[in-house]
Order: sequence, then structure tokens, then C-alpha cells
Amino acid sequence: MSKVINKQQKFKAFQIYVDMSKVDRTWEEYGYLKAPLAIKKSNGELSSKSHKSQVVIHNEDVRKLLSKFYTFIPHEFIGHVLEKNVLRNVSDLKMHIDKEYEAHDGDSHYWTILSDDKFEMDGHDNFQLGVSIRNGIGTNVSLGADLYTMRIWCTNGAVARGRNFGSFSIPHVGKVELIAKYFEKLIRQAFAKSKDLLTIYNKAAKIKVNDEIATQVYKHIPFAAFYLPATWNVASRYEIKDMKAAGKYKEDMNLVNVTTKSQTLMEAFNLITERQRDGLRTGRINFSAVSTHQVGLHNALVQIVNQRRI
Repeated sequence: MSKVINKQQKFKAFQIYVDMSKVDRTWEEYGYLKAPLAIKKSNGELSSKSHKSQVVIHNEDVRKLLSKFYTFIPHEFIGHVLEKNVLRNVSDLKMHIDKEYEAHDGDSHYWTILSDDKFEMDGHDNFQLGVSIRNGIGTNVSLGADLYTMRIWCTNGAVARGRNFGSFSIPHVGKVELIAKYFEKLIRQAFAKSKDLLTIYNKAAKIKVNDEIATQVYKHIPFAAFYLPATWNVASRYEIKDMKAAGKYKEDMNLVNVTTKSQTLMEAFNLITERQRDGLRTGRINFSAVSTHQVGLHNALVQIVNQRRI
């Protein structure tokens, strides 16, 4: 007999059965166990033979339900490898963990790592270079790292990801020595790309923002309109929807009106990342969303700079 659930009822209790005879203790050092999810047959017998899910248990409590084909690596392990192995192996880069962030209810974790060295951008701003390390447990965040810049004057950082910036993902390998080597090798590759990024910043500082450029930026981060400069009047999604319905929308039309003519692309970049920084501080936005927005922002910078000869 099926049970009727009250529409006002937000939660319903179910029992989860786990086959502890097949428990995986790989991560027991960090308080984690993995075991197959079991089903209860009509005769009352429990079986995990054909089930394709595994339960991640943390300190005797259910942490996550994952596919048995998903390789799980705890955040605590990554933090341990970074502090005890990777930072020592790249000591010549003089790196330190600056901050840590969580997203997706703790299932995604980020470490922002900076070098103590400072770089000047054509007499304007001083930057520190670093990497943003990421790890996800059953989220769309893959284990890896992205080039990261920190503007010293107002301490707002920015994540640069993609082929242009030396980003990388690494396999979910559970051996400390192997994963540390991956990080060391690929962090150095990311740093090798940092000069290219600073070149883009320098060129962006010479480009004045107009409606077309502002529209390119907006199209790369359409869900971050709240963080665009206050001097940009952005067409709302509803306005765009109405234009499309009326047949008046064109792909090459400008969707942003810039009310100031003196702002440079780099100044706009700084304003956007400052507002995102403030959003992080207030909890309005999480680091995963900021990272996604800033990836699009950097891709916009590359596209705009490459379209203009400077």
C-alpha cells in the first residue's frame, strides 16, 4: 500500500541499507568509509550485488551517495597533500595557502594559494600570482587547479581557467606521492602561463569600454549581471525575451549601454571582481559561482584583446 505524503511535508524519512561486509577503508584515516548501497528484497533479504551506488560515510554518518564508478577523494586528503608535500616541493615559488572556501554544502572545496612575489602591471596595480585548487565530491567540480591573480591594493582575486591560462584537471589518484607530483608539475605549467595573463591585463588597461565591449563581457557572464559596473545599463532577460518574441533581437546587437566613456576594460574587470569579492564576504554568492563567472570574464578579456591590435 502506497503512502500519501502531505504536500506541506518537506522531508520524509527513509532507511538506507549499506553492505558493511564490503566496506572500503581507503580513507579511514580521515574518518571516511565507503560501502555499497544495499536494497531490501520483498522477502526481507538485503542485497548489494546489482546496486550501482555507494555510500560515503563520514564519522559514522552518511556523507554522500555516489555511483560506484565515481572515485572519491576527501577534501582533507587534498589539504594534507598541499600543505605537507606540494608547497614544500614548489618552495622556490614561495607559495602559501591564502584562503579556503566551500560550496555545494561542503561537497566542493577550494584553496587559493598565492606566491609572495609581487608583479607590477605597467605602473598601475601590483598583483600576486597563484593557483586556485579545486575538488568536488559528486559535484561538477573536478580535481585540479586554475591560475589565480590577487590584486594587492584592494585584495580581490580572480580565477583564470582554460587553455589560455594553464588550467588542468588531474586524475583521482589516491597515492600521496603521485598526486603531489601532478600538482607540482602542473602548478609550474600554470605559472609559466602567468606572463601571458599579465600581458592581457596590460592590454586591457589600454582599451576603453564602449557598448560593444560591455556587451561582449555581459554575454560571457550573463548570470552575473548583478556584479557588473553600476555605470552599465544591462538589458534584462525579460527585455531580451520580449525582443526575441517581437523578432527584434539580433545576435550582434548591443545589450549594454555604458554611461561613462572613460572607463578602461581593466577598470571594469577590477570593479566586477571587487563586487564579487564583497559578495563572497556577505555570503550572497559562493566561490564556485564566482569561479565560473571569472572564467567567463577572462575569456571575454582574451577575445576583446585579440580583436584589437595594441
